[in-house]
Amino acid sequence: MHQFFALCFQGEMEELKELSHKCLVVVDFFATWCGPCKSVKAAYEKLAEEETAVKFAKLDIDIYEDAPADYSLVAMPTFMAFKNGEMVDSVIGPHIEEVKKMVARLK
Repeated sequence: MHQFFALCFQGEMEELKELSHKCLVVVDFFATWCGPCKSVKAAYEKLAEEETAVKFAKLDIDIYEDAPADYSLVAMPTFMAFKNGEMVDSVIGPHIEEVKKMVARLK
């Protein structure tokens, strides 16, 4: 089973960005009260198990309260891909097939 990075504050996010110099990193910005977030949870976890060369993380915006402002989030879930320390692509909404395409294109 894939182990997710559970992010709680900016310092952890910065560490993950550093890791993105070595491999693709995908972060799921979610909220526990968000219905669409819950609907893609299992599919995101399955993708993480399949794509072992990619690091996957989950960030609860209610714990890391600055995340919406820091990352210009407009809806949940938002999936962001990081490479070489920079955000290179994103998928807004519960569109797991688009997340899969993003991962395939960027890995």
